[in-house]
Amino acid sequence: MAKKILVADDEKHIVQIVQFNLEKKGNYEVIVASDGEMALKLIKENNLLKGIHLLNYLLSFNGTKQTKYTGLLFHPSLMDKFINYYFKIFYELQEYEMIFDYYHLIENDIKTLQIVSDSYIQISKYDEALKILDKIEIMEPSLKYLQTTRNKINREQKINSFSNKNDKIDNMTGIEFEKLLTDKFNELNFIATQTKGSGDFGADIIVETSNQTKIIIQCKRFTSKVNLKAVQEVIGAVGHFEADIGIVITNNEFLNSAIKLAKSNDIELWDRAKLAKFLNNDISFSILNEV
Repeated sequence: MAKKILVADDEKHIVQIVQFNLEKKGNYEVIVASDGEMALKLIKENNLLKGIHLLNYLLSFNGTKQTKYTGLLFHPSLMDKFINYYFKIFYELQEYEMIFDYYHLIENDIKTLQIVSDSYIQISKYDEALKILDKIEIMEPSLKYLQTTRNKINREQKINSFSNKNDKIDNMTGIEFEKLLTDKFNELNFIATQTKGSGDFGADIIVETSNQTKIIIQCKRFTSKVNLKAVQEVIGAVGHFEADIGIVITNNEFLNSAIKLAKSNDIELWDRAKLAKFLNNDISFSILNEV
């Protein structure tokens, strides 16, 4: 069975030369790409990750000598950069185990450790990510990435905690859900009032800020995705109450029709993930953070 080799270069003649020599030299199936995006696509389509012999070959050295492979010369001083480049590819392809298996070989490289930390975050292994951040901090304490990433981990942990407790919210009545949100808006120093329920003209909660900005909230505690009717209701309520901002908040997700209508009418949609952030005192994703 022919071994697959991917050749990527934006110079067509170089690709042709390499392809010709490889096919002439041995039993190879040569796959060609003209740019990085095409190369990543072909790696996925042809399942090349498990057969990246060049990377494994290079990793078998301890960095004390040059290595030569298919006409390319790699100096030990370039080894870290080369492996770091492959780690970026692994990260894009979500092949995190490849990163975890090999990063210790260049664990003093800060850029590599950042990829490792981000990989652990992607699979929700936050304790492991924090350990990597501690290593980075020893090498470069003032790196902005450290605080940014720790904040991200903190947010993700809160969201996961919310999701685990979300059965309680999913089982609330609509009125209970409205009260939960009203109380949270007041806790965040807004002035929020829950409407009576009937004859509310599409407004479940009316929120005002210290500078008298008026916000209409439509609450949807649903077991299915929210359709465009909720957006239509809040659009009407914004006009009726002469409000400045309209928001639909749900414990679920939104249908594409609702998303499109909201976008064309400047209505904010808060889905399950944004609801989690809001209940954990984070409104950085919303225009409310600026009013």
